[in-house]
Amino acid sequence: MTKQMRKCAQISAIFFGTYKVASNDFTAIISLSDIMAIRVYESAICLGFSIPETYSIVGYDNILATKYFNPPLTTVQQPKEQTGPYAARSSFAFLRKYYRWRYIALTIKLYHGA
Repeated sequence: MTKQMRKCAQISAIFFGTYKVASNDFTAIISLSDIMAIRVYESAICLGFSIPETYSIVGYDNILATKYFNPPLTTVQQPKEQTGPYAARSSFAFLRKYYRWRYIALTIKLYHGA
């Protein structure tokens, strides 16, 4: 089996939910939201893992609850005061058929917790 075939088999297993990951195959979990990261954090603690010694967990959104964990959850803060107007302008342009896809880079901040 070639390297590319092994990679395709691994990706297929991930998509179909049959890929098994051992607990020592990774050291960090990056989540798409703080709410999801909080649930992972709580589950890890319930299963006896210590944060951040066993796993590092990173959320996204910087919601208020993240700072009340012990140790605090590491999170990424997006500039909501900038993303809102961009989203509104893009939505209105899309509805008027004037929308053109473009890349917008905003400055984010990483808040270190655990």
